[in-house]
Amino acid sequence: MSHDYAIGVDLGGTNIRAGLVKGTELVKYASSKTPQGEDVEQEIIKSIINTIADVFVEGVSGIGIGIPGLFDNKTGIIHSIVNIKSFTKVPIRDILSSHFEVPVFINNDVNCFVLGEKHFGAGIGYNNMVGLSIGTGMGAGIISGGNLLSDANGGSGEFGEIPYLDSNFENYCSGQFFINKYNISGEQMFKKAKEGDANAIQVFKELGTHLGKVIKLIVLAFDPEIIVLGGSVAKSKEFFHNAMIEESKKNFSFQDSINKLQIKYSQEKNSPILGATKLIVRQSVSVI
Repeated sequence: MSHDYAIGVDLGGTNIRAGLVKGTELVKYASSKTPQGEDVEQEIIKSIINTIADVFVEGVSGIGIGIPGLFDNKTGIIHSIVNIKSFTKVPIRDILSSHFEVPVFINNDVNCFVLGEKHFGAGIGYNNMVGLSIGTGMGAGIISGGNLLSDANGGSGEFGEIPYLDSNFENYCSGQFFINKYNISGEQMFKKAKEGDANAIQVFKELGTHLGKVIKLIVLAFDPEIIVLGGSVAKSKEFFHNAMIEESKKNFSFQDSINKLQIKYSQEKNSPILGATKLIVRQSVSVI
């Protein structure tokens, strides 16, 4: 029979999510909690398999999985996952392909996010774009010439790790900013801002200023047509957007690039799952 379906998986530190996709439609969805603690590698593998099994049907062409970490692109072995310390040197591609008897493709979760936005979300119609995820941390995926930027370990776009002020950009441009500088969660700060708290509103303007500097960095490095912002912190855009745009244009040498740049926000909550299915199409096509 024809292989009309694809499965996308989003492996997170809290949840494992899987979706069955046909065309542009997510037709079946399942999720489970990610096992916590030390030496839970086998439990996590079992949970991944069970979650995929919940959406698996005959006719699946392959499985794409996004992970919040680095991997070996040739072997499909996960090097490490930042928020799942015990999950290292795991040959996840071989494990899953052997179990389900379909091809399995692996990549960084934010790369899957930007693929999802390109094919299903705010990035439709753009060939040069960056997906910037700002939540607990900050990461980015890069589309160049219509394709996901090819790299060795899935580590491109880690702008958050670039040194900035006394730390790095992630410390000032994600949920860590609120925790480390103000000892409050981003969700709590957002609530205060919505209630009209002047101090909270000012804090979000600070965040916007730091994000504006990241925007400059991205434009200088990749000169994209569009940057799509996603992640939990991006939901507070009403309080940081203007400050971010103002800073991005301040003292910037290439005004034509910054003025043409589109800034949009993700409206597709399942972008990482949907984008993971595009790993299958992209890599299969590149082999032919």
